[in-house]
Amino acid sequence: MPQLHAAILASKVNVICVIHHGGRSIFDDVKPLIKPLAEQGRVTLVTLGDHVTHNVKADVEDWAERELFNGWETMPIRTLVPVRTNTRVGLMKDF
Repeated sequence: MPQLHAAILASKVNVICVIHHGGRSIFDDVKPLIKPLAEQGRVTLVTLGDHVTHNVKADVEDWAERELFNGWETMPIRTLVPVRTNTRVGLMKDF
């Protein structure tokens, strides 16, 4: 992981970080990895639900206040609601 992180930081790629659930423990791990990217405007957080987006935005606002770091305030946070299809139901009808 450290080599991948170093390679990403050395590049000019934009990173999309998918967050499945919120909570302080996950950000203790993710936050140090994305902070340099947030400084450069190269990271977008994508959550898997409106409730997660709400929690993540609250955490990020808290970081911005505590750290006086503008990168958190401008970091995009988007919601992607997964769409599930049940293809087995369709297949079962064919039998």
